[in-house]
Amino acid sequence: MVTRRAAGVLRPKVLSDAAAEPPISPVPSSVRDALADPHWRRAMEEEYAVLLANQTWDLVPRPSSCNVVTGK
Repeated sequence: MVTRRAAGVLRPKVLSDAAAEPPISPVPSSVRDALADPHWRRAMEEEYAVLLANQTWDLVPRPSSCNVVTGK
C-alpha cells in the first residue's frame, strides 16, 4: 500500500563532482602563508592589478609623522 504522501516522491540522485574541481588551497593564517602558496599569491596579484586598473586607490608612501593602524 502506498500513501498519497509517498506517491511520486523521488529522491534526487547525488552525483560526486570531486574529480571535476581542482583541490582548494586552505585559507592562510598569515601573510607569510599566503605569499608562500602560489594560488593565493596569484589571486592577490590579480586583485591588486584590478584595484590599480580601476583607480580604486593610489599607493603612497607613509609620512613619517603618521601612525599606521594595523589590521588583519
